[in-house]
Parts: sequence; C-alpha cells; structure tokens
Amino acid sequence: MVKQAVKDLLEYFITRGSDFFSPPRVGGGRARDPVMYTPFSKTKHQDSPFNFTVEGRKLGNLNVPSLISPSDIQGKTLYFTAGDRTSNQRLIEKVNDYLLENPKSTFGGPEYKDQINRGVWASEPTAMKAKENAFKEGVDRGEDILTAYMPMGERSGDFSKHMAEVYGEMLRVSPIGSNSGIIFDDIIAKTFPKMTDIPSFSNKDKFVDWMVGLSGGKRAQLLKLFDTGAMKNLGVPDVSAARFAVTNPELIKSDALSVGYRFGVPEPNASIVKSTDHPSYGANLPRAEGTTSMKFEGELPFIIGARDTALPKAAVKNQLLPLPKEITSYMMNPRLRQTVDQQFVDEAETYLDLLKTAGKSEADLYTRSLLDEFMKAN
Repeated sequence: MVKQAVKDLLEYFITRGSDFFSPPRVGGGRARDPVMYTPFSKTKHQDSPFNFTVEGRKLGNLNVPSLISPSDIQGKTLYFTAGDRTSNQRLIEKVNDYLLENPKSTFGGPEYKDQINRGVWASEPTAMKAKENAFKEGVDRGEDILTAYMPMGERSGDFSKHMAEVYGEMLRVSPIGSNSGIIFDDIIAKTFPKMTDIPSFSNKDKFVDWMVGLSGGKRAQLLKLFDTGAMKNLGVPDVSAARFAVTNPELIKSDALSVGYRFGVPEPNASIVKSTDHPSYGANLPRAEGTTSMKFEGELPFIIGARDTALPKAAVKNQLLPLPKEITSYMMNPRLRQTVDQQFVDEAETYLDLLKTAGKSEADLYTRSLLDEFMKAN
C-alpha cells in the first residue's frame, strides 16, 4: 500500500468517459440508445460510459518510449505480442462514486515494455516458452527481431489480477446488503460447480479476497458473470466501469490488433525468465541490453501492420477490422510475424501522414483502398 505522504508527491490523474464517449440520448422512448452499448460490456451499461470517471495517481517507474518512423526499422521482422489494454504504474483510487478503501495499482498492457528493469514481454510460462522457441527459429533464419504490441479487445484485461482487485474493491464498498448473499451464492455455485471452497457473498471481504486469488481464467469467468444482465439487475457495480478504470487511456479507442503503440527488442536466443515479481504473469523474455521501448507517432491498422497475414483474411470477408476469432488467433500463434519491407514502409508512412494531417477517417479510406486493390488483384 502506498503511504499517504508518498501518495501526495505523485502526479494526480483523472480520466473521464466524456472524453471518449457520446452522451446518452435525451428522450427517444424505448428505442435502443447505441451509446449504452460499447465493447467494454457484452450487455447494456448500467450507466452511460459518458459518465465514467477514474481518479488516482501515476506511480512513475516507466521509461519514455523512443519515437521512431517505419523507415527506422526497415529490414527487421515484427513478431506480434497481442495483449490487453490495461495501464501500468497507475494507482486507482476512485471509480465513479466508488472510493476504494484499498487503492490498487495496475501492472499490465504494453507499458510493461516501458518498465524499468523488466523484460520485453510477459505472459504465462507455457505461452512465453512458445514465443521463445519462435524467436530462436527466427534468429536461425537470420531475422532481426522486434516485438510489436497489438491491443486485444476491450474486455481482455479480465484475466489480469489488477482488474479483479479494482472490481473487488468496488464490490467491497458497494451498498449491496448481506441479505443478497443467498442469491449470489446460488448463482456463483452454478457457475463454478466443481469448486467447493467458495466463500459466501454475505462476507464481502472474504469473497473479494477469494476472487482476487483465483487463476486468471477463473477471474475472467467470474467477471464475465458479474457483467451479465441478471447480476446487474441485482445491483452489483458495473464491471465495465472497472474495465474502463484499468484501461490505458491512450488505448481506449484503439482498433483491435493495431500496430505501432509499442515495440521492444528481445535479447537474441535468450531463454524465458520465470519469476513471481509480476502479479498476473509468471514468465518474461529478457530485453536486449541497452535498448528501450519504441513507438510510432500513431497506430497502423492490422492489414498494414500485419499485412501478409491480415490482408488475405480481410479480403475474404471484405472487412477492415478483425473479428473476435482473429484476435484470438493472433494471441495464440507465437509465430505470426511481418517483415518490414519497402511496401510496409511506404504504406505505413502514408497512413501515419494522413492520420496526422487529415484525421483517422481519411487514413482509413486509404486503408480501404489498399484492401480494394488487393481484392481486385486476387
């Protein structure tokens, strides 16, 4: 826990949903209001995301990534590290009206690459071993490897411990009474029929401690349950507000599987390092000595950033954005890669220039033209 005297020295931040989402409609009767449905929840929001607010402190401990252009990395091979969008080194103190009794720190997402004395990427040991093997195969082929972060979906942070911790603190201070415990206990028992050690929800402190201590997959499953309409009707805090709270503000509106927010340089032929210093992940790949994280001035759509894999798939469905199953495939396949050739440099620099000078709509029209040309040629 960060002591108050230290906390007072840290930079305060506030993130408002009104900076990212439209206000709810006034009137309109029973017609569906589209602003009440976002990728942060699978069901209708309890409150408009426009009204979300998050307050806390920045803990520091992050290097500033170097700004690079596509031409700076020409000839290198990008290996994609699809990951959640959660922030790093932020102390979450308040979510909407929930003042957390025990503020929680975030440790996730692409800013892991920025952390001092951390590896170039972290995950579960099995996943990292597969990535290690893929990198070693690439080195044997003579590839000069960079890791390239890709954001997964808005709910991908449910696996992380800090997401469960923040939502757990919201539950802890929520006005839900202990008389609701029997109803919650029955629903949760049906969700986890093989678990026999589930504490009663009537003891919220004990329940929250149990929830946070679950494995990543079980935490995600439980958060998904709390995000259902049935649980919302019982008055639980809005899971989507907690998701918003732990999300890196710079990634709230990012397209899934975009490329350019962070790059890293792995140590060639290095083996994974197993450790317990990260609350969610048990292994990392070492960073090449003397290197820091890097970023483009903007993010590339995946059919430019991961052209060789993404463009043919996009052509099949004639759609610019990836489907959920494609996001999963990028997360699960450690060998997906893209050579930064002249075509990559030309298309990436054209897109980034349009993004800067004309806005995202015009840049996306350029992406659309690339897809149309590919479909016509094939």
